[in-house]
Amino acid sequence: MEETLFCGHCNKQVGYYTELKSNQNTAWCNECNGFIKNTPYQKPALYVGKYKGKPIEEIEDLRYLQWAFREMKVNERTKTALSQRISQLEFEAK
Repeated sequence: MEETLFCGHCNKQVGYYTELKSNQNTAWCNECNGFIKNTPYQKPALYVGKYKGKPIEEIEDLRYLQWAFREMKVNERTKTALSQRISQLEFEAK
């Protein structure tokens, strides 16, 4: 679920979108597109299971990643990271 933040530009509690800029997630208002705040960027990681807390880009277990991609209910960012890591490992295996 998306956090709701207060936008100082339109003076409302609003939803937001983020952009990655130099190790920061920059939050922008959905209503007025005004800057809200920077939040530290954290690499996508698995938060349950065998590799709990480990960044996806560091996991070498292709079969586990394929299983996680198919079976785990994760957000889009994590799903994308899993897909990219699977593709990378499959390419390296060739």
